[in-house]
Amino acid sequence: MLNQRVLVMHPQGSYQEVICNTNPDWLFPLPDTLSNEAAATLTAGPGTALVLANFIKQHPSDQIMMTGANSVIGLILCQLLGPAYPGLTPIVSPASLAYFHHILPDFPCYLANHVKTTTGRRLLVDIAGSPRLLQQLSATQHPAEIVSIALQSTELTVPFTFVHENFDPLIYQHFIQDVTEQKLRLPIDRSFTFMDTQLAQHYAKDTHSRGRVLVDLRH
Repeated sequence: MLNQRVLVMHPQGSYQEVICNTNPDWLFPLPDTLSNEAAATLTAGPGTALVLANFIKQHPSDQIMMTGANSVIGLILCQLLGPAYPGLTPIVSPASLAYFHHILPDFPCYLANHVKTTTGRRLLVDIAGSPRLLQQLSATQHPAEIVSIALQSTELTVPFTFVHENFDPLIYQHFIQDVTEQKLRLPIDRSFTFMDTQLAQHYAKDTHSRGRVLVDLRH
């Protein structure tokens, strides 16, 4: 793969100027039609979203309430399930409502205090990692179960599961193909130069999730 563009999925992180990789399973050649920026969005999010999608499919529910639906992982999860998935209820903040509709216009979304109360089994998918929001939804919607990627425990008295990604290189080969063919949309918010890395860190921390924040090490 000498002189080829590749995506490196390294367990110690890829946020470095030089990466020494000795495992071929972590190295993915990139199609010429896939930009560096689009490839960089794959380093965090798709695998975790797939874990959640599989959990949802293995735990049939009449309503799937999803916090943090406007996050990159939330947007990917919505796309993996599809707008017609039974009971899918993406939840966003008022500040993110227009953004969610812009990225996924075919999907419904709801504010936390506007979620419709339904009968049947409810699954609460926690992406936002907000105990206050979980408490609010549990008090009004009474979920039968909670699955989280952001919190490892809760004080709520309902079945709770923390899940995380187990890296599978075959999965990322499919993700690269899907992004290249525009079957999967991974939004990018802003790209900063290497000299503005500190500014990029503050921007990512202090602003609403609007896609990936990237740092270009070439500049």
